[in-house]
Amino acid sequence: MKIAFIMQDTGKLWGAEKATLDLLRGLKRASLDASVILIGEERLGLDGSLLQDALASESVHTVRINTRSPFSLALIR
Repeated sequence: MKIAFIMQDTGKLWGAEKATLDLLRGLKRASLDASVILIGEERLGLDGSLLQDALASESVHTVRINTRSPFSLALIR
């Protein structure tokens, strides 16, 4: 079974991001394949991402898609 999470990257580690990291750790222990698609909005002007760093430290396969606005037809495609 393959599992994909789609998350907006705010650059921080808040409650939902921490809960998702905990869930990813549990899925990894259960030998389930999980990956994360991070949506990075250019309007937030992020210099870095604590979330992306945390995912990398857990060896979670991550794909980042940058978009100019929260409503992007290109992102849907």
